[in-house]
Amino acid sequence: MKQIKLFLSLLLMGAMAVSCKKEDNNADAILLTKIIATEGEVKTTSLYEYDGRKLKTITKTMEYGNESITTVYTYTYTGDDITKIVESNEDGMIKSQSFIHAGGKLLMWSENYDTNSDSCFYCETVVTVDYNADGSQTVKYYDNYNTPNSFLKKIFNITSNNEGNEITELDSGGSGFTYMLEKGKSAPHKNILGWDKLMPVSTFEYAPETIKKIKKYIYNREFSTQSISYEYNSNGFPTSKEASSGYYEYFYNK
Repeated sequence: MKQIKLFLSLLLMGAMAVSCKKEDNNADAILLTKIIATEGEVKTTSLYEYDGRKLKTITKTMEYGNESITTVYTYTYTGDDITKIVESNEDGMIKSQSFIHAGGKLLMWSENYDTNSDSCFYCETVVTVDYNADGSQTVKYYDNYNTPNSFLKKIFNITSNNEGNEITELDSGGSGFTYMLEKGKSAPHKNILGWDKLMPVSTFEYAPETIKKIKKYIYNREFSTQSISYEYNSNGFPTSKEASSGYYEYFYNK
């Protein structure tokens, strides 16, 4: 664990030395302020807090009957890049993610579930991103990265078509997802500074929100095809989404 942290610290210092073009931290941009997700009997409200276009926190409150659980995600930036996300609740930290950028690209991130452990084999996962000549990305997940006990857990390849409206993620066994994106519409997280660089972290979670377009259909090569229906406001941002997983409402600062 200590070796991993030292390696990431050194790489971060190197990445900070690489100067890249800064995005405009324009406080006048349309920004997502709230999502209400209704999934079966569970209602989750996510509140977004900013400093300009930089995301400070997302506070998620999940309600089920008379029970409620609140989780806070705290975001840290280096320049215009998101370099850390800490997930916590009333009992303390649940998980932290650290991100290493260089040359305007995400190179590596780590997930740590137990900051008090120096030996737990599964406490920390380190993920690297390689950018290939054909435009694809190779994403590798490791345990005990950069140690004699390093273990490669899985590999994903992420590709996109020439039109930019389809992304495919396949693991080394050939299983994965294809994401079809609706052109001409803006994703809810479009204007959050640094969000677009997190795509390789998890295409299932980030890609539709990252490419600044809306995910219209998801095709899971192992299971089924899911249709997703959106309603939009006059600015082309979604105000609601209806899918088999539930119903989602989006709110903005303007």
